[in-house]
Amino acid sequence: RSLWDFGPDSIKTWDQLGAVRQRALQTFSVDVLPDARQIGELEARLVPVYLLQRYQAEAVARLIGGGDFDYTTSGDVKAGIGKAGVRVTPAAVQRQALNRLVDSLRAEYLALPAGVLDVLTPPAVGHERGREYFATRMGSVFDALSIAEAGAAQTAGFLLDAERLNRLAWQHARDAAQPGVQEVLSLMLQKTWKREPVPASVVGGEAVQLAANWVLADGILNLLDSGKLHPNVAAEVGQAVRELARWLRKNPGKGVTATSRGSSRAANACSTAAMRDGGAITPTVPARVPSRSAARSTTVGNRASAGPASSSGCTPVDRTASGRSASGNSRLTTWAASANTSAGER
Repeated sequence: RSLWDFGPDSIKTWDQLGAVRQRALQTFSVDVLPDARQIGELEARLVPVYLLQRYQAEAVARLIGGGDFDYTTSGDVKAGIGKAGVRVTPAAVQRQALNRLVDSLRAEYLALPAGVLDVLTPPAVGHERGREYFATRMGSVFDALSIAEAGAAQTAGFLLDAERLNRLAWQHARDAAQPGVQEVLSLMLQKTWKREPVPASVVGGEAVQLAANWVLADGILNLLDSGKLHPNVAAEVGQAVRELARWLRKNPGKGVTATSRGSSRAANACSTAAMRDGGAITPTVPARVPSRSAARSTTVGNRASAGPASSSGCTPVDRTASGRSASGNSRLTTWAASANTSAGER
């Protein structure tokens, strides 16, 4: 269990906290600040509300590919007091946990209500954003996309943990009724990249969902780059990447979604050249999560700078968070293309 989660039933507690979080966001207003506080502090007050389920998410994630075991002695086992071995979490419980976490990658969960967005004000002079604020790439104003990325990164970090996926693969190998790697990745992609249109009632929903999608894509590619997966598990993850790349080509979407899905084609030549010429293909990092509020969270990758220009004349893709949308899709299609070529697919 996590140090900060609570309740005997992790999933039930997740649901309870989710209801509290939703209510708190719906009623969030300037009334949360004393009269003498500068209005820019609203942002800091929003952080613990938005991330209310962060520790419980870890507890729920432990159910996926999880199991119970006793710290005991051989004497206690022989006497029937303790038990040997690991008792795998029931498949039904694992799937409940998986669905709860995957739903937190959707715009309906990540987007803020209009009532919150409309009152958030930049900090006053002399009250700059500190460690208790979300990062912003929109200058002085609040960045709703960065907080969506930060929220999605926590969930993606838990679900795409290499050790967890290795356990899932083994549990599924022993018992086909247990969820496997393909089921987990398929559900994640089905509810994000492949999802139905975001309801118009979700403020900025399409943009928020695209931001979360890129975090997930980066997480999957970084997982493949990590070298921590068993080869057979890495093959399953690679297959999911190839299937997603094919799906994106067949389903270009409309508007900004089409731009996002199609950006890989424009960047593919440079990214391929970078891989051929030894350009670094390194992980990205999601938007910063306030330090105290995310003390036990898991991130997807580490920031790395772009490498030098390749001999082909193309500049290696920016791997910083600000370059995520272009680089992530480029990496996705390039990885899939190289894998398909090696497998004889044209």
